[in-house]
Amino acid sequence: MTEPRAEKIPRTMRAMVTMGHGGLDQIVYHQDWPHLIDCLDRGGRYVCSGAITGPMVELDLRTLYLRDLSFFGSTIIGPEIMSNLVGYIESGAIRPLLAATYPLTELREAQAAFIAKQHSGNIVVQP
Repeated sequence: MTEPRAEKIPRTMRAMVTMGHGGLDQIVYHQDWPHLIDCLDRGGRYVCSGAITGPMVELDLRTLYLRDLSFFGSTIIGPEIMSNLVGYIESGAIRPLLAATYPLTELREAQAAFIAKQHSGNIVVQP
């Protein structure tokens, strides 16, 4: 696989992109998924671990089978996943995307920003 589709990912959506097999094969993101599906290369994977933007989606099944995409639901992770993740973070291979930081006194504003779903990354509230 090559990397032609990676450039299609809007800058605000680049929460976490993993490259494998020489090209874009997996995107991890929680919102605006139809645009990300379009960015996956042939044989790419999409993993869903929640329904923060709602449980119902519209999908043209031709996109799924004509591009040999794999869709996975994920609720329970294997025991090695957390230690691998910590290793990736410690090595600098991945970094969490920070959307905003709020002091605890602005908790209402932080919650409003979260509910608005206009952010990419984590919203942090500091005590």
